[in-house]
Amino acid sequence: MLWLGIFFQPQPEPRRALLLGLGAGTAVTQLQALFPKIAITAVEMDPIHIQLATRHFGIDSSRANIHQGDAREFMSEYQGLPFDFIIDDLFAGTAGTPSRAVSCSSEWLSVRSHHLRYQVRELKSR
Repeated sequence: MLWLGIFFQPQPEPRRALLLGLGAGTAVTQLQALFPKIAITAVEMDPIHIQLATRHFGIDSSRANIHQGDAREFMSEYQGLPFDFIIDDLFAGTAGTPSRAVSCSSEWLSVRSHHLRYQVRELKSR
């Protein structure tokens, strides 16, 4: 469900996706199965998650470029091609209770929007 919005984009067959937070890589394998030509960039801070995703969960590494590091730093330094969509799945937690690792502030939304191929526009009420 994280990527349901892609079907409402002007280009419903995405070419480039950015995943902020890899987890076990389930979203990557689902996207690779649905969109055979998609190039995926993923950013994950935890090296154990990357190891599990690449060794045990079937990620096609020829179509997934995985970066270990902080998603905020990646987004502020990234100067490559824009993405068709971005999945923000940045969570942390203690004692089994998940919480947002990065606040969904207007500043963070603006940073993410800057890297989209199709810019987000505000809907005007009539």
